[in-house]
Amino acid sequence: MNLPLGDKAALRVGGFVNKLDGVLTNKKDGREFNGNDEWGARAKLLWRPSDTVDVLITADYAKQDQSITWSPYKLNPTGGMGLALMACGVKASPKNADLCIDGPQYKDRENYGFAAQVDWSLPGGLTLTSITAGRRDFDFSNGDSDSLPINILNNNISNQDLRQVSQELRLASPTGGKLEYVAGLYYYRQKTNQVTDQTGTFGVSPVPIINSTINSLVDTQSYALFGQASYQLTDKLALIGGARLTKDKVSLDFRQFTRPGFFGINPTVTFDDTAKETNVSWKVGVQYQLAQRAMGYATVSRGYKGPGFNQTGVSNATTSQEVGPEIPTSYELGVKTTLLGGLAVLNLAAFATKFEDYQAQTVDFTLTPPAFRTINAGELKTKGIEGDLTAVLAPGLLVTASAAYIDAQYGSFAPISCDPVTTPSGCVLIAPGLYGFNASGKSLSGVSKWKTSLAAVYERSIGHGLQVNASADYGWRDGYNASATGDPSTAIKSYGILGGTIGIGSENDRWRLAVWGKNLTDKRFPSALFTTPFGGKGDYSQVLTGDAFRRYGVTLNLRY
Repeated sequence: MNLPLGDKAALRVGGFVNKLDGVLTNKKDGREFNGNDEWGARAKLLWRPSDTVDVLITADYAKQDQSITWSPYKLNPTGGMGLALMACGVKASPKNADLCIDGPQYKDRENYGFAAQVDWSLPGGLTLTSITAGRRDFDFSNGDSDSLPINILNNNISNQDLRQVSQELRLASPTGGKLEYVAGLYYYRQKTNQVTDQTGTFGVSPVPIINSTINSLVDTQSYALFGQASYQLTDKLALIGGARLTKDKVSLDFRQFTRPGFFGINPTVTFDDTAKETNVSWKVGVQYQLAQRAMGYATVSRGYKGPGFNQTGVSNATTSQEVGPEIPTSYELGVKTTLLGGLAVLNLAAFATKFEDYQAQTVDFTLTPPAFRTINAGELKTKGIEGDLTAVLAPGLLVTASAAYIDAQYGSFAPISCDPVTTPSGCVLIAPGLYGFNASGKSLSGVSKWKTSLAAVYERSIGHGLQVNASADYGWRDGYNASATGDPSTAIKSYGILGGTIGIGSENDRWRLAVWGKNLTDKRFPSALFTTPFGGKGDYSQVLTGDAFRRYGVTLNLRY
């Protein structure tokens, strides 16, 4: 809804409601999981107090209720977990949407934020911009981690409170000249307080008797000085460059303990730690006008992803929670063209990136239950080609297509935590009670070598101020492995997803009613595939979200 507020201000207010019924069924009690129920609102106030000052204030609020969990993908029929779940009526398979648990399962999130942007037009065509922003995010979740209809470790409560503020101040040159530039300062601070509490019976008591509680605080501060510029050396040749000086300070306050009256799952650990980094990242390149409607470019850049800390549990007091900075160096060569008199745009690019101390997410099998942990993987190399095409094939008919090939492999990545029961090949003892796997030379987990997409949108006026439209889209990705160990049982086959929309609305876009369908072929595909917590050899689980099921719906958009 757009509301004019006099001659110098305007207000825009919008809202949304999304609801998705659960797609997994709990055979124990009929509960449904992996649904989504969310709503929110957003407001923008544009104010022009003078001819040289523009103010844009944005505020938003959202609330989301979810229940994400996993379902058995493969079971050892003679194992304890297999026998228990099959007795509950669960039949494991890649299409399985059933599970059997007796504990709680929910994830509630609430967040709100604001931003204020002020643009001052200065003499000489300069523009001074200030952006002040703040955000608060509450995340409350609990899950039955044992995958069973008995209380092994039913409660895994996690309450997170995230607060962040940022301030950016930048100066931009006028556009259209030989030299264009922007330079500025940036400040960012975020505090993340997280409390986790695990309790269970381990199947030997009618009441919870084991516990592990963690109270942690990560405080991140970042300062940056940045600038980038382009210079038109000739009518056809332009030079581009930029740099950023970043100074980060991240501190961790970590307390892991057992509540009175319980037996401990993990040891008592108390420590504080601080990581400090100063980094210069940069980018240089050239752009060359190959023809009137074709531009080629080449760039070299060195990036930076700052340090951080894990807030998950530790199995011993010597485990470091620090994650060091990640440094990628990238090379890109490409061309951007306009074809058919402006009716088509074709972009092609080739790229290669080498990551130093790549920040990878792995599973720590020394914890009960195993938990995801971010570590520095050493070296990662990626290379590939990509292209996208946009074309108007007929009046009202727009077609887009894209394709990408990516080859991503770990360089040195050892050792990573592994379970000798579920990963017997390559999982070796590297210290008393600690097993490791050498993933060096393995393909990056979760990455397909090939990805393609094709979409078409058709619009046509039918008179009386009305317009009909229809669209279809198809995306396909090559098979990949979900595990860094290359476990054959975590290999995910290639798949494609088809969607479409048919709608009618006003020509001035005041309203639009559409019927849509997603995943029309009802293709199952996991967003995650892993060895089942508390399972044995041959037990695997998958996460199936709503995108992995055929869905239909109706959308109504209104604008005032």
